[in-house]
Amino acid sequence: MKKPYAFGKCNDFNNPLQQSFFIVKKEAIDKFLARIYLIDFDDSRISPEKKFALATSPLFNFIPKFVFSSPKNKLLKKILWRIQNKLSAILGSYDYLAVGYGRDRPINMGDQFFYFQHGNESELKEYSNLD
Repeated sequence: MKKPYAFGKCNDFNNPLQQSFFIVKKEAIDKFLARIYLIDFDDSRISPEKKFALATSPLFNFIPKFVFSSPKNKLLKKILWRIQNKLSAILGSYDYLAVGYGRDRPINMGDQFFYFQHGNESELKEYSNLD
């Protein structure tokens, strides 16, 4: 890991990253948390995935956070969503974890290392039967 932050890569959903499992180098924890707390929008206005990406940016202090907030107009929200996610990924400074899957599917239960979230009954049963 070259950068102080690593997150799951989001393949199936249009987000800059997945924050269900992540790694932060010890010396970067305080800076990351301070930046997250400075984003004064609740999760319904700026998604946690965007917040996490922005909190890793060396340009954090210069980024107008309101640009990443979701408008109330549904059509405008849909149009801006992809642009905001791409911009979040460009501004962020992080690596992707070498393991998956988070929300992405299908899960290869044969992988030596992996994580997943929102497992359905079938996936949980398959996982519980692993050696």
